[in-house]
Amino acid sequence: MSLLGTRSAWFRSTYCALCFIPAFLLTIAIAQQLPLQTSLLANFSANLPILLNGISGAYPRDAYCSPYIIWSATGFPLALGNARDNALPVVAAVNLPSASKVVAFGHEAIPGSCCDRNDGWDKLIINSVRWMAGTKQAITIASPSDSSWWSSSGMAGVKKALNGIISITTKTVELDAFASGGWKAVDIYWIDTYIQYSDAHVAALLKFANQTGKGLLVGGHAWYWSYSHPNANIFTDLPINKVLWPLGLAVTTDLQIGFQPAPSRPPGTWLYYNTYLVASTLAAVNLGRTTFTNRTLYPPCGYRNLGYTAWRAD
Repeated sequence: MSLLGTRSAWFRSTYCALCFIPAFLLTIAIAQQLPLQTSLLANFSANLPILLNGISGAYPRDAYCSPYIIWSATGFPLALGNARDNALPVVAAVNLPSASKVVAFGHEAIPGSCCDRNDGWDKLIINSVRWMAGTKQAITIASPSDSSWWSSSGMAGVKKALNGIISITTKTVELDAFASGGWKAVDIYWIDTYIQYSDAHVAALLKFANQTGKGLLVGGHAWYWSYSHPNANIFTDLPINKVLWPLGLAVTTDLQIGFQPAPSRPPGTWLYYNTYLVASTLAAVNLGRTTFTNRTLYPPCGYRNLGYTAWRAD
C-alpha cells in the first residue's frame, strides 16, 4: 500500500485536484507533492513512536475540535476527526528545522484536562511534552495569564505525571514580558487560539520557535469565532494563524466531533485537502481577493449551530 493508501483513493484525490486546482498552480502542487510525501514519511516514522508511545485504539473522550491544515513538509497529524471520508487533523505536530517542536490541539480541553485518567489523551499530552523537551532533564513550562483558565490545570497535571522523570517548573509569563526577552527562560510555552496577539507577540513567538530546542503547545478552536466573523480571512484576521502559518500550520473554522483511532501510518486523504487549500489561498491572493475562508473546501458540518463546547468523559 502506498503512502496515499489504495490506488483508488489516490485516483480520487488526484482527479479532484485536477478538477479544482487552478491550472497555473497545478505544476506547483505536483512539484511539491513528492518531497512533501518523502518528508512526511520520514518525520512520521521518526517521531510517531515517541508521540504515540503507549497509545492504541480510539481516543476515549470527545470534543468539538477545529481541524488544522498542515502545509509544512515536516508536519503530520496525530489525531483525525471521526468524519468518515472527510476526517481531518484535529491534533497536529511540526518538527521545525530549528529542532523546536509545535503540537497543536483543536480544543483546549484536551491538554487542559491532563493527566489523571491515564488514557490516550493524557498519554499524548505527556508524550508531547517529552518530545518537546528532547534530552533536557529540567524544563520550564509557561503560559500567559490569558490562557491560565485551561493551561494551569494541564501544566500542573503534566508536572505531576512526569515527577521523577523530568524536573518541571511551571509559571506565568505574560506575552509582553515574553516579547521583551522573557522567552529565553522558557522551554515550552502554552498558548491558545483565542488571544489577540499583537505584532510584537507574533514576532516573539516566531523568534522563540526558531530557537533550538523550544516547544510551542497550542490549544483551542476557531469554529465559534467564525460565527461572529462569517466573511473573515482566517489567515489574516485570526491572530493565532499569524503565528501558526509561518510554522507550517493553520487552524480552520470547520468543526469535527469524535476521533479516529491513533494513526499508525500517515493518513492519505488530508494531503489532498491541504494541497488544495494552500493552492486555493495562493489563487485568491493572485486574483486580488481580500478574503478567503475554508468553507468552500470542507463540507458543511451538521453541528454548526451547537454554540456550546462540551468535553465528555466516558
